[in-house]
Amino acid sequence: MKQEKCSRERDSRLRLHLGCGELYLPGYLNVDLPSREHTVQRTSVADLYADIARLSFAQMSIAEIRLHHVLEHFDRVTAIRLLIQWYLWLEEGGKLVIETPDFERSVRRIASPLFVSSTDCADTTYVRVSR
Repeated sequence: MKQEKCSRERDSRLRLHLGCGELYLPGYLNVDLPSREHTVQRTSVADLYADIARLSFAQMSIAEIRLHHVLEHFDRVTAIRLLIQWYLWLEEGGKLVIETPDFERSVRRIASPLFVSSTDCADTTYVRVSR
């Protein structure tokens, strides 16, 4: 706890961990649906319980946005809207970090007009986008 407080004092920029589930990241605002609304997990360690598709932050106000195995759960239209929204939230030099079971396959599905949300991808891929 002491180490977390010190790191937050040194860098008070807002960092989001969206769809945190049971993984709490110190120094981030951990956001997830309430456990009762989940289909995957029973508990959550979120600081904020909210639908991440309905969040709103000022443009250029977020230092980093992280998602781990979340993006692939959204339909094509929602995924594209969220990617644009998250990019707009990022401050200059901010990072968008997305982890999916197979990022390349997820991107192909999102880019396809026939996209259907799925989680049947095999390998985990990490992608970092800097503004």
